[in-house]
Amino acid sequence: MEGLVASLGRQAAQRTKLYADAVPERQRAARAAAPLAPAVPLRIMIGVLAVAACVAGCATIWVRPGGESSDNLGRDNDLRRDSVECQFEASKLISSAGMEGVAAEQKRAELEALCMQARGWSRQ
Repeated sequence: MEGLVASLGRQAAQRTKLYADAVPERQRAARAAAPLAPAVPLRIMIGVLAVAACVAGCATIWVRPGGESSDNLGRDNDLRRDSVECQFEASKLISSAGMEGVAAEQKRAELEALCMQARGWSRQ
């Protein structure tokens, strides 16, 4: 970075939050820092966006036998709790398995449905 700044005819300077010159100890620490981690591949970011979009927009109506139907917007406290917990658990499993993209979203939806069914809910 300092080379890039110098190539523009400017002098690089490290600053504090209040734009004062950083003390030499901080400057040395910054130069001794580990290299940056590699950038996150675009396909992983797209997979995360697909999961987030589906969690927000994949409407499923769940019912319990002998009970009223409810939608996933949480009109029923039990449904809201179960839905959030199942989404969270399914997302954790997919993430820990290292799955990405459309396959990850399909598996997450399948795991979420299995979780909801195990808690006594069925799709209407």
